[in-house]
Amino acid sequence: MQNQPWNGEVSIAPLEARELLLSQFPELAPAEVEHFGEGFDNRVFLVNDEYVFRFPRKAAAEELLKTESRILPELRIAAGVDYPVPVFSGKPDKGYPWFFSGYRKISGSAPAGPGGTKSAIRLAEFLKQHHSFPIERAEELGVPYDTYNRLDMETRLVKMEEYAEKGKAAGILKEEESLFSYIKKAIPIKVECDPVLVHGDLHIRNILADPEGEISGIIDWGDVHLGNPSIDLSIAYSYLRPDAREEFFGAYGEPGPEARDLARFKGIYTALLLAVYAHDRGDAVLVGAASDSLALALAG
Repeated sequence: MQNQPWNGEVSIAPLEARELLLSQFPELAPAEVEHFGEGFDNRVFLVNDEYVFRFPRKAAAEELLKTESRILPELRIAAGVDYPVPVFSGKPDKGYPWFFSGYRKISGSAPAGPGGTKSAIRLAEFLKQHHSFPIERAEELGVPYDTYNRLDMETRLVKMEEYAEKGKAAGILKEEESLFSYIKKAIPIKVECDPVLVHGDLHIRNILADPEGEISGIIDWGDVHLGNPSIDLSIAYSYLRPDAREEFFGAYGEPGPEARDLARFKGIYTALLLAVYAHDRGDAVLVGAASDSLALALAG
């Protein structure tokens, strides 16, 4: 697939990252660097098994990372869910053109399955506190408003059908009939609400689970912005078991039926996009996890 939103402009290798790190942060010696992951915007390295460094893969991602680095130290969320706080800020150098950032590695691993009641309560309390962050302070820190129309159902239903056709052709959809039925019946809705500070990209790849399988961390804050809370509430559909969702909304607060419908739409859209992305990248494990997440959201 060409010209996809996850295509990068610059690729930095582990040895290049190590050279950059040692020149700017000599205290990291011996700087044992290993590839730790890659997303739409950043390449990620684990350093000395202690720090995680995020390097933008394209120019547009640099400002996102800078915003993330400004807001994360300001959060004061106590909900049993960890999140990264930057401790290193890197400068363009040695041919690498952009700002980069380093964090202490937080514990946890990719969730092995959907979250239950305990995860629902933790997640709800986390988002309740997160969405209460003072708007004025977020504005002072340069956090942008949603300029990407992330919840524009009319526009994104067209993209959803496009991704669904790609998923169908690739044979990666576990609930193909349910997905196309949802797309056919979906009626675009708009939910007016006061903006809140949202993570902006909550899905199964951006959450971590503890050894008991319960949510323990939320990572990748590059899409943080001021917007509609339904963007984050989508995780209730793409990650939590259906029987745990009422626990989630009971703890978070009832947003209303239309806000729930919008959140479910976002959960379906993001899980589908993640599955198509994973297939394009040849990541069979993520294809399976994203397809399971999609089926979970389609279950209602």
